[in-house]
Amino acid sequence: MSPRKESDTLLLVLDVCQRVVSLELAPEDALSKLQEIGASNPLLPSLLLDVLVVIEGDVQTSEKKEKAAQKFTDFVNMISDKIIPAEILRLELDVLDASLPANKQQLVRLKTRLYYKQAKYNLLREESEGYAKLITELMDSGGGLPAKTMMTRVLCLIGQFNLDPNRVIDIALECYECCVSQKDFYISLLKEIKANKDYLCTLLGFKYTFYHAAGKETPFSLYVVTSSLLREEMIDLMKITGFMVPKAEGIKETHRARAAKAGERARKAETILASNIPVDVSRNVNVDVMDTGQSITGVSFATVAAIQEADDAKLAAELNEDAVLSTNQKLGLVCALIEDGAWPLAKTLIDRLPEYYAVQASTRVSNAISDLIGKAIENFYLEKCSSRFEDLNLSAKRDSCSAGSVEQVTSWAGLASLTSMLWYVGPRLAYRPLIMTRLVRLITAFYREQPKGTDGVPADSPVARSMMDIVDEIVLPGLSLSEFNSGLSEEVWTLLQFFPYTWRYRLYGHWKFGNTMRHPEVNIVRGKVLGRTKYVLKRLSKETVRVMGRQLGKLCHVHPITVFDYLLSQVQTFDNLIQPVVESLKFLTNLEFDILTYCIIEQLASPDKQQLKASDGKLSPWLQALATLVGAVYKKYNVELAGMLNYVMNQLKNEKSFDLLVLREVIQNMACIEGVAGATADQLEALGGGELLRQEAGSFTNARNKRASARLRDAVLAGDIAVGLCILIAQQRECVVYRESSRLPLKLVGEMVDQCRDTLLQLGTFLWSNVRMDDYAQRIPPAVSLIQDYHLRIDAAMYLTRPTYLPKINSSYEAAKRAMKSESENKKMDTQQKFIFFKSAFDEVISKLINELEPCIPPHVCRDIPIRLFVVFWILSSYDIEVPTAAYERAIENIRRQMKEAADSPIMSKSKRMKEDERLRGLENKLRDEEKRQAEHVARIRAWFNSVKDDLFEAGRGQQTSSFIQTCVLPRVLFSESDAIYSAKLIIILHQQRITLFQSLVFIDKLFIDVLPLICALTENEANAIGTFLQILLSHAQRWHSDSAIFEKECEGFPGLVSKTRQDKTTESVNYESFRRLCFKWQMRLYTAFNSVLSVENNEYVQVRNCLVVMTKLAPCFPLLKDVVENVEKLAEKVRDTEKGKRDELSLKAASYLVRLKMRNVPIYEASQFHRPLMKHPVKQNSTLDRKRVAPTPTIEAKKKLKVEKPKVVERSEPERKELPKVEKKEKERKEEPVVVKEMKKETAEREEGEVPPSPPHKKVRAQSVEKPPANGGPKERKDVAANPPSKRKEEPPRDLDRRKDRGLDDEEIGPALPPTMREDRADDRKRDQKAHKRSARDEEQNGHSKVARKDREQIESRLSRPVSHDRRGLSPTREKERRDEKKDRRKESKPVRK
Repeated sequence: MSPRKESDTLLLVLDVCQRVVSLELAPEDALSKLQEIGASNPLLPSLLLDVLVVIEGDVQTSEKKEKAAQKFTDFVNMISDKIIPAEILRLELDVLDASLPANKQQLVRLKTRLYYKQAKYNLLREESEGYAKLITELMDSGGGLPAKTMMTRVLCLIGQFNLDPNRVIDIALECYECCVSQKDFYISLLKEIKANKDYLCTLLGFKYTFYHAAGKETPFSLYVVTSSLLREEMIDLMKITGFMVPKAEGIKETHRARAAKAGERARKAETILASNIPVDVSRNVNVDVMDTGQSITGVSFATVAAIQEADDAKLAAELNEDAVLSTNQKLGLVCALIEDGAWPLAKTLIDRLPEYYAVQASTRVSNAISDLIGKAIENFYLEKCSSRFEDLNLSAKRDSCSAGSVEQVTSWAGLASLTSMLWYVGPRLAYRPLIMTRLVRLITAFYREQPKGTDGVPADSPVARSMMDIVDEIVLPGLSLSEFNSGLSEEVWTLLQFFPYTWRYRLYGHWKFGNTMRHPEVNIVRGKVLGRTKYVLKRLSKETVRVMGRQLGKLCHVHPITVFDYLLSQVQTFDNLIQPVVESLKFLTNLEFDILTYCIIEQLASPDKQQLKASDGKLSPWLQALATLVGAVYKKYNVELAGMLNYVMNQLKNEKSFDLLVLREVIQNMACIEGVAGATADQLEALGGGELLRQEAGSFTNARNKRASARLRDAVLAGDIAVGLCILIAQQRECVVYRESSRLPLKLVGEMVDQCRDTLLQLGTFLWSNVRMDDYAQRIPPAVSLIQDYHLRIDAAMYLTRPTYLPKINSSYEAAKRAMKSESENKKMDTQQKFIFFKSAFDEVISKLINELEPCIPPHVCRDIPIRLFVVFWILSSYDIEVPTAAYERAIENIRRQMKEAADSPIMSKSKRMKEDERLRGLENKLRDEEKRQAEHVARIRAWFNSVKDDLFEAGRGQQTSSFIQTCVLPRVLFSESDAIYSAKLIIILHQQRITLFQSLVFIDKLFIDVLPLICALTENEANAIGTFLQILLSHAQRWHSDSAIFEKECEGFPGLVSKTRQDKTTESVNYESFRRLCFKWQMRLYTAFNSVLSVENNEYVQVRNCLVVMTKLAPCFPLLKDVVENVEKLAEKVRDTEKGKRDELSLKAASYLVRLKMRNVPIYEASQFHRPLMKHPVKQNSTLDRKRVAPTPTIEAKKKLKVEKPKVVERSEPERKELPKVEKKEKERKEEPVVVKEMKKETAEREEGEVPPSPPHKKVRAQSVEKPPANGGPKERKDVAANPPSKRKEEPPRDLDRRKDRGLDDEEIGPALPPTMREDRADDRKRDQKAHKRSARDEEQNGHSKVARKDREQIESRLSRPVSHDRRGLSPTREKERRDEKKDRRKESKPVRK
């Protein structure tokens, strides 16, 4: 400070003190002014003390002595220990008892020591020539002289100029500090001097204390000198650190403050405030020339990143990491020791600090440790991973890495032992990307040389565990500290590919939850990445995919887990973001795609998320959005699928089927295979063709990705994932029904069952089209194992094994043909010879399968149907029984249209048109060849059916047809819609092939008799399937019904229409008119079933839905009666209107059905046109006998009327009349066909399966008499029932018998058989009714009302004896009025019948 400035300061201080004494200035204000002066003048304490000594005298002479003394004392107390130490003031000022003897004596001693006692050897202040020469010699490093010679010169200077030896050592240390590069010279000199360790430690400690006390920054050169002396063991580490600051408590406090500040920085970085920056349209600074057309309105990404970094720098300024080494002397010494290569000494000092304190506080420390590691592994790296470019400077590198005390790595065990040093640096090794890359490559080379276990996992060993720890603790977290290093990311992925997905996912989890929070630097980076990710996703759209996608990719290089977590959360909320997100992922590395799979699995398995919506029990939108994202990502990018597939498998093992949605999306997107549930009729038809037709015409989309299909195939074939998935999905279907249905809504249970079945069909279709059949046959277990060991149902087991049988048959067939050709000298074989070989191969495969499956088939099934029929039904498919000619023609027509479009295309060049034309022509030829091969195969299969038609069904099996339906047809029909088509067509083929003992009419009739219970217990897809099945059969039956010529050609004389087989082996068949009546009955059965469900308001959702689904499928063939059509339309309209706003899905289905019903182009019949009503013979006078016969089905109004009039009907009042016809009938049967009594009882108890049984008696209709139609079909007058006595039944004229034979069936033989239990129930009902009528008649006679009751009864019997018109269903009001008038006229004309 200049003298002038010092005098000015003195005057200012003097003025302040005088104003205090004169009571003009308060002591507090005076203190603040002095502190302002002290901020610019370091000599304030000395000047102030001088002024206070002077002012103290003025206080004694002041006018207001007491007040002035009090103010002065207060002022002195305020500045005590704030500006001037209290000890000094106590010695100088009397107000602080300086006049006491003790204080005076102390002051005298202090002044004596300061001013009168001369220090020994205080010659340095005198700038002696000796010290000048000494400094010159030491700074010159001895001029290259050896240390021993230099020591001689120093001794000469000490002796010549009488220098203090201790001062000489101090000067030597000062010179060393100035010339730290001359380390060897100074260390050698100090060793020659042989200075005492404690003295050197004291000298260095004095320097450290001086810098700390003076508040100055400790120079790093002092740390270097101390490090060198420590390494040479010239001083003691613990002693020198005793002089250093901060102490242990201060270090801990600083560490806690740094961690808290890091958390604050991370939270601050998550939010970017760009609202204060003006918005402009500018290109992103990172966009290349290809993106000149894209611009983003708003703040550029670079500006946002700069704002974020600036905000973070403000928070980090308090830590001042650049000056931490100058203030933290222990940390500076650690850094110097590491840079000097003294790792053991540095490690000792680091161990006394908190974990990661050294590397967190200073990046220079972490870089120094990384450099030591790089030097240790360099030679080993050059040996194991060297390349040509690195070999160029091999010698130079080996020379550079020779320094340091760290042991060089020469083996894998040495590399593993290096982990003790790696733990201290942690992920900060990434600050040295070259060293990090070398370390990753070395670990990759280790796993490449490491032997593998049986399951492909690297063998376990201590070295391998150490390598895994390095990857876990250092390599993966280090990616977050590398700045957008995609090359390092690819190197890490090359390493991680040696690990199974479970190991990788564990590493990712540690990276996310453990290492990110453990290391503050990684947490801060996570916050910055999250903030920038939010900014990018807010501006991500279809137009900005390329620009923002690159920024997203860069952020993923740093901390991908953070990016994907936020990205997936947004996708689950906004599903319209899926497509832009998928497009923006093109800049990701393979490692980041793998981490994306891990993040998706983590989201799917999160226990905090509900997979079902609480409102309606449907799958949550977030789950559907994730599944869609998974399918799109896996289709577009090469992502490893093992993790996702195994996750789905594990979920299925835990009986959780919601995640099957993910598997469905993966198969659908990657293999372009959708579920059969939504297929059109053309696509279902094409699925019955060959492989090429299924690809061309049976696919839902033309966009195929062969690479994606190949990747999915390789993934599912690895580790038998495909087989495991197939079995688990098939098992899950039963688990949903029996385990999960109790806690889930019924609708959702049905959807989950359908989802399991559809996923199994998808997976099976994919495997059959992408895996060779021999490979598939080796992988899939046999059917008996699937049924017995894995407890699969027969439909699923045979579905999985069905593709393995046809290749076996074809291989045996081709082998037999080749053998025959070789024996017959290449002569051509005729068709019969080929069929013999095929039949032999087919029978051989069937026989083997019968032997395998017989133990696992229930005994009652083996008893009711032949096992060969069972096996043949389950191994065949639509491909085997019919050629989809129309589908082939459509596919060929589509190819020709493409050829024409290619030829007319103005865009394609001539060479491209020629190539496209050649490709399409080749495809057309392949389709024709495939159609030809399938036609030959179908001909062989049909020929086989023709060869076994007499013994495919066996006689003597009472429940053959029923068991065939229950164990074969229905399970396969319900499995899928394509299987339903197969089953229906196989039934038609069995009829066409005239299979003996297969009654196709009985088969169809049994299906329609109890259709309602079957329909109501199905899922939606099952209802679709059975609707398709019934539609095919009913349409075919309607075709026979439409024309008698078609019926005669395709049905007359066929075994399928046999109604009765007598003991003499003669048969009776259903004629055309009887068949038409059966068709009418089926129409009415269906209407009754649907009406019973749809007419009930607020009926069960599943029942109403299934009825609507089946009705929609049956639209081409039901309803066909005019009255029924009107009633069905009313039912559908009622459902549509009542369910609107309540259950909109049902309302929509009903509306859709109405539209389809009105748009169909089918003939609508009146009842009289549809069939000829059956008339009774006039000789049938016994009303009791007539009740056995089936009257035409009454109309709706007639049923209602009968319901109302039922209490008035009194039937069977005389039971003896009922017995007479039965006795007469039995006597007649005994005369015509005498049989044993036992056989008669057996026949009455159990009806033969081939006989068309009688229709069930109608409870509402008691006794009816119908006219017998005349020969010309015209109407005939009704006759009273009582006019003909019952005895006339025996005398029926031969002409009437002939007519009955022409008609084909007796009245009681028309219609399907009821189950035995239902027949017994109805017989019991009749008996109860008879007893009730007897009691009522008896009561009436006793009460005197017998005449009136008899009269009413006679009127009812007369009314019921009239024929019932079938035109009365759903009549119009006018027609209904006419019918009532006619009824009144009939009542007037009728006469009561007296008994």
